[in-house]
Amino acid sequence: MKNPASKLSSLLLTAFAVLLAIAPAARAQYTFTPIADSTSPTLNIFSTPSINITGTVAFRAFLDTGEYGVFTGAGAGTTAIALSDGTPFFFFGSRPAINATGMVAFQASLDAGGSGIFTGVGGATNVITMSSGTPFSHFGQSPSINLSGAVAFQAGLDGGDDGVFTSVGGVTTTIALSSGAPFRFFRDPAINAMGTVAFSANLDGNSEGIFTGTGGATTTIALSTEPVFSTFGIEPAINATGTVAFGAGLDTGVGRNGIFTSTGGVTTTIALGPGPIFSGLDSRPSINTAGTVAFAAFVSGDQAIYVSESGTLRRVIGFGDELFNSTVMSLDFGSAGLNDLGQLAFRYSLEDGTTGIAVATVPEPGSALLAGLGSLALLARRRR
Repeated sequence: MKNPASKLSSLLLTAFAVLLAIAPAARAQYTFTPIADSTSPTLNIFSTPSINITGTVAFRAFLDTGEYGVFTGAGAGTTAIALSDGTPFFFFGSRPAINATGMVAFQASLDAGGSGIFTGVGGATNVITMSSGTPFSHFGQSPSINLSGAVAFQAGLDGGDDGVFTSVGGVTTTIALSSGAPFRFFRDPAINAMGTVAFSANLDGNSEGIFTGTGGATTTIALSTEPVFSTFGIEPAINATGTVAFGAGLDTGVGRNGIFTSTGGVTTTIALGPGPIFSGLDSRPSINTAGTVAFAAFVSGDQAIYVSESGTLRRVIGFGDELFNSTVMSLDFGSAGLNDLGQLAFRYSLEDGTTGIAVATVPEPGSALLAGLGSLALLARRRR
């Protein structure tokens, strides 16, 4: 027969195992931080946001004055990165990007005509490249930026070609061009901490693919000529280890699509739709260094944001949920919406008419775990 001390140890070990088993469910209790919303006397009509490792969010918004701007925020006010109420900017691209230092990269149309790619932290902005005095004629709407300040962007050239490029320190590197096989035209790229660029491209022969590159030969991640995929989403994401997350349409069944990850070898399926869980999937997943993938999806027609971590699927927030004293009616989540802390930045609209940008954060599970163990230890001591 076990003595009381042995029984206590056994009870605590069992309790510890149980708490570890339920920890994922506890971590799923997200808290939500408002970044900006339409109830302010300044901003309305927000873009898809991006988030960096510190939880600072970059987004485009319309102003109540009729102007436009690019802003950042972390929950205690916003900072204007660029505004259209003065030269040289006229309008801004669909999604700005932000790196760990808070530097924002964005595309903008100019008052004088033409467009360019710019960076800024608030105050004077820096020109990365422009359509005047360069080989470029126009640019994609959503550039990407890494910790080193390297900006990846899609651009058309004066000669009619299309390409994906990076620029850092005034040096522009060509990642891929449509003037040589197999590429025809490109969509907005993503860049990771190592300078590797991931992009979606249409190919000669009416096929499509997902690729990575650094300026030399490109690596094929997935092709529509393979017996799985038919089309690809417009915004792949790439993490620091080089794993690419992407959305793709499938050969099997009309309207079938999925979220996948790959480094160019084995492809991992994250989610499929229509299926037993999802009725449809957004094609703009986000991935962090740990390999966690976040994406927007539909369940029986209702939209929500989900996270897939080590094979475990969690619902973050969705249609009908309570948020900021109202009810969620719609959401928007993009390929730069997840950071390495597991925070998610998203755009929302509420039943009361409010629209805005928010960040979802998972509380650290350690304190809850220790508190639970303390309570069970006390219970065991009382029983003893």
